Amino acid sequence: MITKFVRELNPRKMFLATTTLLGSGFVLVNMAIAVILGYFISQFTISSLTQVVRMCGTILFLLASITMIILGVFIIIGGLYSYRWGPPEGIISLGVLLGSFYLLCLGIGSALFQMSLGVVFWILSAVFFMLGTAAYTSTSPDFKLTGSIMGITGGILLATAILSHQIFEPVFAGWGIPFIGPFMSINILEGIVMVVGPFAILANLILSRRREGSTSHVFFPVVTLLYGIGMLVGSLILTFDLWDLLWKSPWLPPLHGVPNWVIGATIFWSVSLINLAIGGIFLIVSSCLEFAFIVKEASVAGEISQTLPYGSVRRRSYEDRSVPQR
Repeated sequence: MITKFVRELNPRKMFLATTTLLGSGFVLVNMAIAVILGYFISQFTISSLTQVVRMCGTILFLLASITMIILGVFIIIGGLYSYRWGPPEGIISLGVLLGSFYLLCLGIGSALFQMSLGVVFWILSAVFFMLGTAAYTSTSPDFKLTGSIMGITGGILLATAILSHQIFEPVFAGWGIPFIGPFMSINILEGIVMVVGPFAILANLILSRRREGSTSHVFFPVVTLLYGIGMLVGSLILTFDLWDLLWKSPWLPPLHGVPNWVIGATIFWSVSLINLAIGGIFLIVSSCLEFAFIVKEASVAGEISQTLPYGSVRRRSYEDRSVPQR
């Protein structure tokens, strides 16, 4: 029964469903966050320089949420484009640039609240990702290699920043819950993904030059599997934490005494995280399917290598003997 179900799964349809769930999840979650950040901005008073700086930092967090809403729309469009016509390289590059701008807004916004080494790494990682994407989209192999190396540098910096600094903690001060990473995955796995992902791109670039493309594809399911597990676990943890705050809201801060529409936005946020958790499940299943197809292709290639090369070698040696030597 399970084997029949796996065989009937279409990888393209699974990829379309996964990107639709992830994209819609990013859109819905960040819509709720944007509403709550709008409430925070309305509570500031221009009475001191500190208040003005904190308000500007919160506005940058709001801009980051709007950027993620746009990125979620691009993820959905990219999935549809890939289902109809193939991998959308232009949309992927634009999505990486949007993600880098999102990180840059979070880093600068957090710096306006409190400067630390983790915040500096956060800003530098966004810059390296932007420059690396611009170099990788070039047609020159040397520029692609340079872009991959810059992406690895940015990934290491971002992983360090994610593990050492909770980026949402300054703007959500007083909530008292451990927030997940910027891309809605638990911090440890998201940090690993940010390092392994650029290395996978570099390995794909090097192995593609050596015409070993089938081998290079192994790295990407590993990245998506780790990210899917992190998104599933992280979304569920944050959902339960938000439900705990909502349960305590009638008598305890931070939701005690806030307008009903802020409570509604928080409820919407928690429900939207369940959408992301389902997207994480689909991402895990898609990764496992990709592993299965890679193993299947490798076994087929092994069978072919056991039959074709022998005949081709014999034919080549016969042709070499038939050529008169000078």
